[in-house]
Amino acid sequence: MNSFLTIIPTVSRPPRRIPLSRRLFWTAVVATVYILMTITPLYGVAHTQEQQGAQQAQQLLSIIFGTAYGTLAHLGIGPIVIAGILLEVFAFSGLMNLDLNKREDRLRFTLLLKWTALGIAALEAVAYVLGGQFGQVTPLGGVLIVVQLLMATVIIMLLDDLMSKGWGIGSAISLIIFLGVSRQIILSLFSWDIVKDNNGSLHVFGLLPALGAALYDLFTRGDATALVGLVNRPVVLKGQTSVTYLPDFVGLLSTLVLAFVILYLEMMKVNIPVTAGQYRGIKFTIPLRFVYVSVLPIIFTTY
Repeated sequence: MNSFLTIIPTVSRPPRRIPLSRRLFWTAVVATVYILMTITPLYGVAHTQEQQGAQQAQQLLSIIFGTAYGTLAHLGIGPIVIAGILLEVFAFSGLMNLDLNKREDRLRFTLLLKWTALGIAALEAVAYVLGGQFGQVTPLGGVLIVVQLLMATVIIMLLDDLMSKGWGIGSAISLIIFLGVSRQIILSLFSWDIVKDNNGSLHVFGLLPALGAALYDLFTRGDATALVGLVNRPVVLKGQTSVTYLPDFVGLLSTLVLAFVILYLEMMKVNIPVTAGQYRGIKFTIPLRFVYVSVLPIIFTTY
């Protein structure tokens, strides 16, 4: 195997199957490391009020790919997911001379996936820097940002290796998506952050703190304006021109309904009747999941 491909670090499999308690421990370690990455700012990136527009524009990406603007998790799992999709398409279409039934070819495929993910991460990082998403940075500052994002991508790949090779439960990709969704829900419900609109008015970001403030106004001053406004909260934040919808009751109800529909569709199965002619017409059914595509359409349309 090409020695160049093996330069990238990897995690070895455990020598034997480890107990559930240790797997839970390593899963918690992976989750903790990634959460720390989402709150560790990139060196050389200035966090200003004017950059909130970029953060809002990346809100959907942050949910799907577990990203956090201006932190080590700025790219999230995006490069790894896209690299995996591309290489799987190439491999199963015959464009790559690899037989995934062979151990050596599977190892080569894994290494190619990691290098492809690093390449995609490098392209994204350079595009973000040159596109001005991090504001005005010096050439040295831009290089430092790119290096930090590449190192963060390597860390995420190691976390995925740790999980997928038996040290944890499930995969780091699924765990990070779960953390991204959970983080967004928690922030939308409980965040005490204060945001200012173009008119100078202050708004509490989280729905429940905003509800508490609205109830306080209702019971102390008899003013139900804030409470009614929580049904739908479109605002134009300071420094922006487009409308941003703060967490409101419409969004909460929509989330609950959508979660119920998705869970219902996920559990649905279609029984396909099959008759085996070579076994004297024995009839049986094959249960197929109603939803097979999972999150791939969302990933393709988002990216």
